[in-house]
Amino acid sequence: MRTCWFIVIEVNNRWFVDCEGKAYGPFDSRDTAIIDGTRLARTFGDKNRRAELWVSDEVGSPRRVWMGPDPVISRAA
Repeated sequence: MRTCWFIVIEVNNRWFVDCEGKAYGPFDSRDTAIIDGTRLARTFGDKNRRAELWVSDEVGSPRRVWMGPDPVISRAA
């Protein structure tokens, strides 16, 4: 299954959510970026791919913090 990734990143002490080169933000904190990133993933995710939100943990390892439902694939008759 293809995935639409939203990634929380920090640039110059500001937080952003990136999806395939489009940045949303800045946000004042990591937590705010995660909360708003989940909303962004639900709103702007590709309807044909599952949306996921990823963020680096305290030691720099990426971890998924939210995953949307499987997309509904309609089949033409």
